[in-house]
Amino acid sequence: MEFLLARERKAILFLKIVERIDLTRNKDSLAVHFRNALARKDIPVATTLQTAIFDAIGNGELSADLLPTLNPPKTKEFAQLINNQILFRQELGQKFDYIGELNQASALDPTNVFIKYNICDLTLKAWAADSSYLQAPEGFMKNIKALYNTKIDKKLVNKLYLNFQILIAPYFLSNKKYKYRDDAINLVKKYYKTTELNSDDLLAVAKFFAESGRAAWALEILFPIMQKGEYSEDMLFNFLSIAITRPDLFEKKEFESYFLKAKDMNPLKFCSLFGTEKINFMLFKEEELKVYFCRACSPKQ
Repeated sequence: MEFLLARERKAILFLKIVERIDLTRNKDSLAVHFRNALARKDIPVATTLQTAIFDAIGNGELSADLLPTLNPPKTKEFAQLINNQILFRQELGQKFDYIGELNQASALDPTNVFIKYNICDLTLKAWAADSSYLQAPEGFMKNIKALYNTKIDKKLVNKLYLNFQILIAPYFLSNKKYKYRDDAINLVKKYYKTTELNSDDLLAVAKFFAESGRAAWALEILFPIMQKGEYSEDMLFNFLSIAITRPDLFEKKEFESYFLKAKDMNPLKFCSLFGTEKINFMLFKEEELKVYFCRACSPKQ
C-alpha cells in the first residue's frame, strides 16, 4: 500500500500549498515564490515550488536559463534542494562536474544518505562510460555497503551492488585477477534477483553473463521472457545471438520458432546472425530456414 499512501500524501501537500500560491496562472512567478521560500527557510514550500519549476522547464513553459538564478544557499538545511537541482541539470544534459557538486552538497549535510546514494549511482554511470574513471575501484565498494541499513530502499542499494560487480569484473580480468573476476560474476548470479529489474536490465545482465562465458546463465534469464512472448526486437536478436552458441538447442522446435519470428521481424538483421564464428545454417532441422537463408542471406553471385 505504500505507493498509494505516498501518492495521497503528495496530493495533500500540493493542495495545502495551492491555498497559499496559485501555481497555475503565471509560471514566471514560480521563481519569485521560490526565492521567497528560500529567504523564509520554508523547506517544504521551497521543495514543492522547485518541483513545479522543474516540471515547467521540462514542459517548455520556462527556460532552463532560469536555473542559475535559483541556486539554494550552500547551507545544511538546503542540501537536499541543492541535490535536486544538480540531478535536474544533469538530466537536462548540462555539462558540469555534477559528482563534484554532489560531494560538496554531501559535505554540507553528511547525514543525507540520498545524496550519498546519488554520488554512488552517478559515479558508476561515469565509470561505465569511461573505464579509467575510477583509478582504485576496489575501494569504492565500501561506499555502497554504507547505504545498507539506511533510509534507502534495499533493492536500490542491491542494484548499485550489481552494477558495481558487473563493472569491476572486466577490471579484474584486465588486471589478471581471475579469481576476483569469477567472484564478481558469481555475485551477480547470486544477487540479480534481489532487486527490481526491468526487461532492459535483465537483458544487460544476460549479456554480461554471455560475455563472461556463462551462456547457460544468460539463457536462464532470457528463456522465461521469450516464452511469455512479450519481447522486443532487440531482446529477440540478443537472445538468438547467445542461444546459437548452444548447438543442443537446435534440436528443439521451440528454438527454431524464434528464428522464424526473427527472419519475419527483420530479414537483414536475421542474416547477420550467420557467418564465420557464428552459426552454420545447415545445422537447422527446419527446411524452411535453410531455404530462406539460401534465397535471402547467401551472398549474391
